[in-house]
Amino acid sequence: MAAGSACWTTETTARPAVLLIRTHETVNLSDNTCSEENCVKPHNNYRQILKFSMEYLPEEYRENDLYELVKAMAGLTVRISVMYSSKKRMKRWYDTDQLYPGYECRGSKTCLLGSGRIADVYQDSTLRKLCQCPQCRSKQDSGKRETWIVLVFTATHVVYDDTEGKKSKLKLLYDCEPGGSKLFHGATKRWSSTAGDLCLLECVTCDKAVAEELSKNIKYFNKLWRSIETKYLEDTKLAENDRKYQKRLVIIVSHPHGGDKKISVGHVISQETRNIKTDFCYNWVYDAQTCKGSSGAPVYVFGQNWFKEEYVHSGGNTTVNYSTFWSERDKQ
Repeated sequence: MAAGSACWTTETTARPAVLLIRTHETVNLSDNTCSEENCVKPHNNYRQILKFSMEYLPEEYRENDLYELVKAMAGLTVRISVMYSSKKRMKRWYDTDQLYPGYECRGSKTCLLGSGRIADVYQDSTLRKLCQCPQCRSKQDSGKRETWIVLVFTATHVVYDDTEGKKSKLKLLYDCEPGGSKLFHGATKRWSSTAGDLCLLECVTCDKAVAEELSKNIKYFNKLWRSIETKYLEDTKLAENDRKYQKRLVIIVSHPHGGDKKISVGHVISQETRNIKTDFCYNWVYDAQTCKGSSGAPVYVFGQNWFKEEYVHSGGNTTVNYSTFWSERDKQ
């Protein structure tokens, strides 16, 4: 495990913990080593959204609800561009000797790219928030326009604090429409954990059509994962096909190298636990393919209850990848 992390343990005993160094997978556009051409990781198991089919899932997981869930998940995945690095970025990862991403360019303009997942869209009748899109900022009556709040999960090392959030853009690409996209300008932090590397962002949009479409997709997405979770908990063949542990499916939708959204499918290697201050936290280690730009991407572990636990991609090396840490307190 990472240096200084003697409190790390593994809950599964079939394989030992294999993550030896704390890393990240954001893209720094000023760093040529972040490009796909210079990437040392394989790219053969990525699938474009429009080319994703049931056959890409392992045979024992070829279920319609899961296939639909992946497509819904893709429709909620965003690319995050951070144009400024906060002066407050940590120097080291929590409880390690590893340099924290973005520390070297803190307090200056930058262009870091990561991924995230839209978790909710709603209107607040008690407080009208202003949309930060160019059209609203240029109109005197922008405060009277109808707006919606958009909540997005990502990794803390992608958007560290509000100074970075204000200079960030979240881009939702429409995979079925070439060139189609929606841009959310600016974000604030609802909450974050630097040690667990998970955060929740809040954006505001004035686009009613986008808000309604996202709301519809979120409801469908929630219906699907609930259906899968119910069947998973009632599955009497868990011991036989080992779906619960070492063969448990992992799906990630991200923007590798800051490009188009891609789907990667893999399996759980281990679940690890860590004591962070007074909290008992845990994360997943998996072999689903990721690259620079995948930081903050949604991670779905088959049978997961998304209302009880939230994981996004945090980092990895050439062998394995891992999610952010999660504590039950994070939902409180």
